[in-house]
Amino acid sequence: MFEIKKLETEEDALRIIDFLHSDRAFEHTWAPGEKEMIREAVLASLKKEGHHQYWYVEEKGEIIGALGINENVYSNRKSKCHIS
Repeated sequence: MFEIKKLETEEDALRIIDFLHSDRAFEHTWAPGEKEMIREAVLASLKKEGHHQYWYVEEKGEIIGALGINENVYSNRKSKCHIS
């Protein structure tokens, strides 16, 4: 059985970052600076900066999925969002 959890601690943020950077997340060719951008977004979400929120899926203590959303930069502060 797996659990969906909202990101709330720095420890879990670092686990999500490790997961997203791993080959377990998806096959991906990283653009220069892209890994750092993801790291910053996940950590900023803990401080409620940039209107980011993250959730993760955990099974037997291991992260098996993660989802991040953030407010569209072109929004006028309404609830428009996109998945990142």
